[in-house]
Amino acid sequence: MIERFELVSGLNDSDRGILERVLVQERHRRGHALMREGETATSGNSALFLLLEGSVRVTCEAPAGGFGVDRVIGPGHLIGLVALLDDSPRSATVVAVEDIVVAKLTRRVLDQLYKTNTGMHARFQRMVARQVAKDLRALDARLRKAFDEGAETNPI
Repeated sequence: MIERFELVSGLNDSDRGILERVLVQERHRRGHALMREGETATSGNSALFLLLEGSVRVTCEAPAGGFGVDRVIGPGHLIGLVALLDDSPRSATVVAVEDIVVAKLTRRVLDQLYKTNTGMHARFQRMVARQVAKDLRALDARLRKAFDEGAETNPI
């Protein structure tokens, strides 16, 4: 199920096997909201989703003077990563733009994995850190582009 995604390339076969056993596959219809911006993520409802099939629209409101998000992402993307790690409110709304299949990992399962297989858990955390770094680089590129376009239309 997950071996085809570059995201898990840092995990060995045993790790991927463990991860596939703990992930819960879910199917959702077009229009289903996986999460809504501002919802409180708690240890009981926090989950990470790996998008296996289909695409979702990720949106968040622009703060005053800031930038919002409105993009469509497809298979291989992680959704809900921050809420898996803390209890902060959801930072975006994620809605299926077509029927989707996701693999879900709850914080409870992640915590249990930590207790029973610390080595695999550490490698999983490294995978998560690589994804966060990739997301930050993409955000930086989008911000630079937005600032450059703004400077061209509004020179100082």
